[in-house]
Formats: sequence, structure tokens, C-alpha cells
Amino acid sequence: MNSYNFCESCGMLIKSGRYCEFCAPNGQLLPLSKIIERMVKAVVKKQGISEDVALQRVIAHLRKMPAWKDFIEKLEKETT
Repeated sequence: MNSYNFCESCGMLIKSGRYCEFCAPNGQLLPLSKIIERMVKAVVKKQGISEDVALQRVIAHLRKMPAWKDFIEKLEKETT
């Protein structure tokens, strides 16, 4: 029976490790800004929505991801 994990950065289904090949192409996690940029482009293309709406959805999703949860919460506190 195969066992799968979820990428701690984006939630993508992966076979092993903590991060998918898109979030950590060389084994090191990309900066949050690059993850957001890539995910927004993918959401716009797949769902046919505006970049603004896609950005809101991506941030809401990443807020739940272990790799970014604390970081995003800290940024939000600093900007309010």
C-alpha cells in the first residue's frame, strides 16, 4: 500500500519529504513571495478568475499550511 504526504508549503500530494518539487525545486523551500506568485498564476489559469481574487484565495490557503502559518500570522500582526 502506498503512503503519501502533503507538501507543508502548498498542500500538494507528494510521495515523500516535506515539500513538493515546485515549492522546493532544489531541496530548499522557495521564499513565500515566489510561492504566492506561482500559486496565483496557477489559480488564475485553472479557475479563470482575476489575480486579485486568486491572491486572496492563495493567502487564505497558505495561512493554513504548516510552512507558512506562523509567518503569515506574524506579518498580519505587524501590518495591523
